[in-house]
Amino acid sequence: MKKIFTTSLIALTLLCGSCKKILDTKPQDFLSPDQYFAKPEDATAALGAAWQMLTKREVLGGYYQFRYQTSDDCYTNLSAAFPANLGLTASDPQWATRWNYMYQTIQYVNILLANLPRVPMDETQRGIIKGEGLFLRGFIYYELVKEWGPIPVRLTPSTDPTDVNLPATPIKDVYALILKDLKDAEALVPAATVANYGGAGYASKSTVQAILARVCLTMAGFPLNDVSKYQDAKDWAQKVVDSKLHSLNTDFTQVFKNYANGTIDKKESIWEIDFNYVSGNSNPSGSIGYLDGIRNTNVAFGASVGQYNVTRKLILSYGSFTATKDLRRDWTCTPFKWHVVNGTEQSDADIDANKVFFTSAQLYERYFAKFRQYFGPLPAQVSSQSPVNWPVVRYSDVLLMLAEAENYLNGPTALAYSCINQVRERGWGKMQPGATNITEADEPAGLSKAAFQAELQNERFRELAGEALRKNDLIRWGIFVPTIKALLSDITDTAAPAETNRGTASGSAYFAVLNLNKITGRDLLWPYPTSELQYNKALKQNEGW
Repeated sequence: MKKIFTTSLIALTLLCGSCKKILDTKPQDFLSPDQYFAKPEDATAALGAAWQMLTKREVLGGYYQFRYQTSDDCYTNLSAAFPANLGLTASDPQWATRWNYMYQTIQYVNILLANLPRVPMDETQRGIIKGEGLFLRGFIYYELVKEWGPIPVRLTPSTDPTDVNLPATPIKDVYALILKDLKDAEALVPAATVANYGGAGYASKSTVQAILARVCLTMAGFPLNDVSKYQDAKDWAQKVVDSKLHSLNTDFTQVFKNYANGTIDKKESIWEIDFNYVSGNSNPSGSIGYLDGIRNTNVAFGASVGQYNVTRKLILSYGSFTATKDLRRDWTCTPFKWHVVNGTEQSDADIDANKVFFTSAQLYERYFAKFRQYFGPLPAQVSSQSPVNWPVVRYSDVLLMLAEAENYLNGPTALAYSCINQVRERGWGKMQPGATNITEADEPAGLSKAAFQAELQNERFRELAGEALRKNDLIRWGIFVPTIKALLSDITDTAAPAETNRGTASGSAYFAVLNLNKITGRDLLWPYPTSELQYNKALKQNEGW
């Protein structure tokens, strides 16, 4: 952290840009904050500098989603030492990379907020920029506290490069600061009806409300178990619904095609990270659809290394393997791979002639395929990069959060049923023109509170699979460790059909045999990076690390 704060103290990296195109910015100059912040454009550029940090691959640019997430829906199919595969030590640089980027973002925001009052500008615009800064700081602290637990907190820029011994703030107190930042932001930022706010833009009022609902649900569960926050989660989610600005896209697959081709659908996509050069980013730097996706070496058709697979548990969660009516399964868990000749994929079009379909005995070979580069602006593809945007919060997530909070407070009411059934009906194609027998997708009436919660957990599993939300869900529900341990028996189940891609030393699912049985309570939190502990003597390592 010493390096982060010292560097930012000497010079804030200011990125040229505007509210119109937030993340299409490049380092332009290095100026002292005292020399800068002389005009409104300076404040906007400083906000853009902080906001662009979200595109770092270890923040929300792909590595975090596909190499850091230990869950039961998907897995990285490499034997490489990634955080998701467990077994790393605190000295592994992957921890430090994410940690440093997050605190660098916070330092940028703190510099902005400290200098914003002296910028000569319209007061309304000043308030909006302040709100966006507060939102970003609150969001980053939320990401940090749910991953590391007690963390050092700074709310003002560091002014002394030797001031590095900062003890960890207790989890409860960190959340109190997060709530304050987010609530203050919610009162300042515009509605999603304003251009460049919401969707792939800066945070809209709906964005802040949705993240507040997520934060409150997290607080209601493990480790705080503050059940009073269920009411707050319901209230914030209800605000998003009551705004009438959001609705489900009637086609589940189109949601993800939009992320690839640059179509911004604010109704469904409440907040997404913009990597898409269709919307103005001439240098896509993300890995969404490249690390994951259907393996393909044809760069012009959207290259993918296919390093992210789905579990058999996820596939079977959608219902009967041979007769499921849930259309989300075959989009999320692709039933095919591209035809290969002489070791090279021959895909140049999304047609059956280019596909080799998996058998029912190849469940662990299926790729996670929500994000597909080939629906992007072909042939303008770049090897090892991706223009596919990343969804941070979708409207279906808000509906499911509202259903969960309502069920906890009042049981499976009509409101709870309505929310979950909207998501299910869309998943079954029942919102498409000409759809019949709409209610066959609905949850059965008369469920108990406990049964409805179980169905809610399964529905989040199906709808939000692979979107880097599952681990936090499992932790807040208090079932993370036993759920991950149970995957081991699923992969090594001798009663299941034999598969070529699991359970053997050469199989890509073999990581579980080696690593899943290592999971313990220590894995609920990540280790503080060893490099951080060398500077910050007031910070004590998390238990078990």
